[in-house]
Amino acid sequence: MYSPHPNIDPQWIEHLVYSDRHFAHFPGMREYDYLSFGLLNKHFKNILGKPRGNIEKGFIQSHILMVDFLTKTLKTNQEFRLEPIYSEMDTSFTWMGAPPFPSMAVIKNKFINHGLPYLDSLFQTQKEFTTHPFSKKFIRDFRNWVGWKKDENFKIRIRLHELALKAYPYSIEFNYLLGSYSLQAGDTTRAITQFKKTEEILSSELDMEIETRMKRRIKERLAGYNQTLRFK
Repeated sequence: MYSPHPNIDPQWIEHLVYSDRHFAHFPGMREYDYLSFGLLNKHFKNILGKPRGNIEKGFIQSHILMVDFLTKTLKTNQEFRLEPIYSEMDTSFTWMGAPPFPSMAVIKNKFINHGLPYLDSLFQTQKEFTTHPFSKKFIRDFRNWVGWKKDENFKIRIRLHELALKAYPYSIEFNYLLGSYSLQAGDTTRAITQFKKTEEILSSELDMEIETRMKRRIKERLAGYNQTLRFK
């Protein structure tokens, strides 16, 4: 539940993509009206200044709504549906959460049985709910699992990092690795393209998350590749 306030906005929890997020807007309520002041105002008029609306009703309705939510989601495990049935509420909506991300064990098993199409389908399913379908940790863990024995021609790691860059286009790490894997797979043209892209991001400071040590190591490797590829 939220009220008109510069620091209260649904966007602040938009990133919690694996949770169902229910919003109810009470335009006549101030943040402290949801506390006991909503009812105290009935006995001590304008206790915190003149209210914007009927805060006694707003207090009661918002708390009934909270009890309904907590009862259904925690106590009885029923589906909670937010409906605009309260007079002091002018807007209500729900952002449904993404399906839980599978465990690495499940992903490995399905990948062994279905290959790259499974990885693509998992990415697309998560993409419907979030701009980051794969976490950076998952990308690194899956990359390490694939390893040399399961990906001798680098096809899997190349596809993984193509997907990674759809979510993290300014990642120095992922741009560089896509170039490195492409080079090892024999695609020099693509490798040069990715190395140039990596250099651009390094110069622009667009990737603010990369560790200093990794950044320095990638710069050194790019300098080494440039000795033979001459992409600068």
